[in-house]
Amino acid sequence: MKAAPISPDEQKRPDALRHDQLAQFFSISVDLLGTADFKGYFKTINPAFEKLLGYSLAELTEIPFTSFIHPEDIGRTQDEMKKLEAGAVTLHFLNRYKAKDGRYFTLDWAAKPDLEDQLIYFSARNVTDQLRKYQEIVEMARFSTIGQMAAGMAHEINNPLTIISLSTVAIRAALEGGNQAKLERLLEKQNHAVDRIKAITQAMEKFASKGVAPPSDGAAVLDSWKTAQELIQVELGRQNIQIEADVST
Repeated sequence: MKAAPISPDEQKRPDALRHDQLAQFFSISVDLLGTADFKGYFKTINPAFEKLLGYSLAELTEIPFTSFIHPEDIGRTQDEMKKLEAGAVTLHFLNRYKAKDGRYFTLDWAAKPDLEDQLIYFSARNVTDQLRKYQEIVEMARFSTIGQMAAGMAHEINNPLTIISLSTVAIRAALEGGNQAKLERLLEKQNHAVDRIKAITQAMEKFASKGVAPPSDGAAVLDSWKTAQELIQVELGRQNIQIEADVST
């Protein structure tokens, strides 16, 4: 059986056919798709929004979308909007949206502006579970690292403690013998040993107290690297080895 030939009128309507096909993808996508204006309102959004956040499509489009954003993320989101207004393209921008039941979901956004129509075309993906798994992995790795370093740090702390202990005996003898010059040298050694213990414990405390957060910006990554560098330097210091790093942000 032969297929019916396409009529001339149908051949002239490729855009309508394409629009219908895109509408099907738009409605079944598990990712959040839509458009927004530069005033901060969603204009068109697909059903995935309603499924994830629990609000009706009308609720999501009637008020500014900043109403749903976590307060800590509003400033960053507004800054990103300014970049879009200037014609920039957004890739992998993360912020948190509040669902109707009070939960927050972390969304990974991609967006492109249409300056002529004053619209922003966007897609967003829920990455909440992926980030939670990332945090769990980093947390386990962090505690594992602390455990491994603790043994080395115990040995490292023991060295200056030995110096302090021996110096105490020598200081007592210097006091009894009235040797002021020797006493000052011994006190200087003790102070150096105390400073070394302080540096070690401060570096360990800083590392242990670090909260684990998703990699949202370069400053946080750089800060974590600097902390690790401090710990490495403490370990290498007894070998008179200095390390330097140039990390571009």
